[in-house]
Amino acid sequence: MPDERRTGRTSPTGENAQIMEFIDIEHLRGGERIEQPFLLKRCDLRQTRAGKFYLDMIVGDGTGTLSAKKWDANEGLFEALRNADIALIKGTVETYKDELQVVVDQIRTVKTSEVDISRLLPHTTQDVGAMWQKMLNVAASIRNPHLRALVEKIMNDPSIAEGFKSSPAGLSYHHAYIGGLLEHTVSVLDVAEKVLPNYPQLDRDLLLAGIILHDIGKMGELSRETGFKYTDKGELLGHIVLGVLMVEDKVREIPEFPEELLMRLQHLILSHHGEYEFGSPKLPMTIESIALHHLDNLDAKLAAFTAAIESEGEAEGNWTQYNKMFQRRLYRG
Repeated sequence: MPDERRTGRTSPTGENAQIMEFIDIEHLRGGERIEQPFLLKRCDLRQTRAGKFYLDMIVGDGTGTLSAKKWDANEGLFEALRNADIALIKGTVETYKDELQVVVDQIRTVKTSEVDISRLLPHTTQDVGAMWQKMLNVAASIRNPHLRALVEKIMNDPSIAEGFKSSPAGLSYHHAYIGGLLEHTVSVLDVAEKVLPNYPQLDRDLLLAGIILHDIGKMGELSRETGFKYTDKGELLGHIVLGVLMVEDKVREIPEFPEELLMRLQHLILSHHGEYEFGSPKLPMTIESIALHHLDNLDAKLAAFTAAIESEGEAEGNWTQYNKMFQRRLYRG
């Protein structure tokens, strides 16, 4: 009977391809021998007290991360691995200071074509189809014909729909997994629908359209082909500018789209980070932009707080380790 923890296989392509069977990190046990691919999230060349080189690595898959050590390494091996995205590791899982780590016997780089990259990346636990349908329903409820036409035109673009469903919302801060962009957007929409009745001065149509579109540039900012990284466009332009450009491109296909309405919508995208120090090109200057900034920030912060606590697993005590992002320890209770 196959090991039930082996939840899938990756099948390399090519004539001499061999099936790589692997166990998810969350199911690894001390003493286990493994030979499987991992995302190579960090690789540093270090020296022992005796002056011998070793590789200090962090590897990962869709279920978590793991420390890995390759003793008796050399500069040549480090140079071969330092820019690699995926590595095939043969070694032994050991327990060190109550944490699992892999002691590596052999390691080599692996091409993306050799593995099923989706197995190595974390995914949303939510139903993607249900979330997408919920967002379609919100789009259909927008009464302003121009805003509804714009949002539906964007969502009906197959390449945008695919990107929306499969993109993360960030590299590590919040919703950093496949489907994270969609999950974050739908969550902000849900909160907005609860808040709107309390503030009748808000333009519901404009706010909901702004929420759907505020992070749309992230599908061009973040790559998910070999792990989550910034694309060249992401580094040079960023998701805020990319989002404004995507909206402008689609608006050209809608006759007589009001110029002021487009300006107010673009302002929502440009100002949603809220402060210059957080990368916002403009400060929020309309009531809808103030609402969007705080709704977006609330969902991002709560998701990041939850992820920070969950990342420590079943650690003992009421407090997490010091968290760099929040600049404090977090109370688990």
